[in-house]
Amino acid sequence: MAKAEKAVEVTDETAVVADPIFDAFNAAVEDGKEGDDVKMEMIKAGAVFKSVTNLYNKFMIGSGKAMSADQKKELLESNLTDAVLDTEEGFKAAVAVISEKGVNVNAASASSLIRAWAKKNDKECYKAPVSEGGTRNPFIPMFHSELVKNPQMTEDELKGLIAGLEKEEWKVNPTRWITVHNNTRLLANTIYKNCTEAAAA
Repeated sequence: MAKAEKAVEVTDETAVVADPIFDAFNAAVEDGKEGDDVKMEMIKAGAVFKSVTNLYNKFMIGSGKAMSADQKKELLESNLTDAVLDTEEGFKAAVAVISEKGVNVNAASASSLIRAWAKKNDKECYKAPVSEGGTRNPFIPMFHSELVKNPQMTEDELKGLIAGLEKEEWKVNPTRWITVHNNTRLLANTIYKNCTEAAAA
């Protein structure tokens, strides 16, 4: 009975249907599985493919393993309003704070969140100087990884990812192809929205 009550708390109106799915979610997480591997276990337990991501996100937030958009906003507002972000030391300190206080927020995610917040609030952010040496541009894999974690990514957050790239030369192609990357972001937004609406129907 306690288990059913826990499911109700996390999934609200979908609790009755989602109880065995929530059990599968918990078991997968306890086994050390992440992301798509957890979703696969949920599907095996009866989750509908088109709504599994929405349900997974609800479970993650409801069980305290991830943060909602409002929680992220509060985290940023409470820690960045008086922060110094336009120096390397200050920016790295802010990244460390957001990574530490955030739930399931790594340094890359923290940097993106901070830059998006700074852009929205007209605050300057530290930019790493151009350095020598050739390393493959990490933007595409980083962008796709962040989009999977945050399918509701905003345009400002996308631009924050680009602005946060360590080398200036790494920013050239992402900026040049910003329309393509933004369309990818919008597609993810739309899929997430449709799945959310379908799950709520």
